[in-house]
Amino acid sequence: MIKQGTKKDIIDMVICAKEFEKESGVFKKTGGIDVDYFTTLLNTLFDNNILKCWLITKDDMIVGGIGLLEVEDLFSGIKCLNELFWFVKKEYRGSIENIRLFKKMETYAKNNDVKYIQMIHLPDLKEVKLEKLYIKKGYSLLQKCYIKEVR
Repeated sequence: MIKQGTKKDIIDMVICAKEFEKESGVFKKTGGIDVDYFTTLLNTLFDNNILKCWLITKDDMIVGGIGLLEVEDLFSGIKCLNELFWFVKKEYRGSIENIRLFKKMETYAKNNDVKYIQMIHLPDLKEVKLEKLYIKKGYSLLQKCYIKEVR
């Protein structure tokens, strides 16, 4: 089942994020997910009505979710949604619920005068499969991002 995320769900969202972090190893490049910091950030984003979030639930347990920042583009001022996270427990990836989650996010955008949605994909995790989904749904590559630790 898909539901709108709220502040009450933050702890479960952080748990999903930490599980994803362990599995992917992707956050090693940026210092990992700091639970206190991420929790505070999500609270602040909800308080300021910036975080738009939908969750997948199974037996009243959150097994995944997508969170986007509803902001104005830095260069044009046009309203857009920028992906903050898309965490789904491994055993629930590839399920129809993920497509429903994606559709819920796109429907929100259409109904709330959002002009653009910016999604990311992490190169270490099913890059080709996710890229095919984005292309099928009408998304196009905007940019690539590189990271280097400064020492």
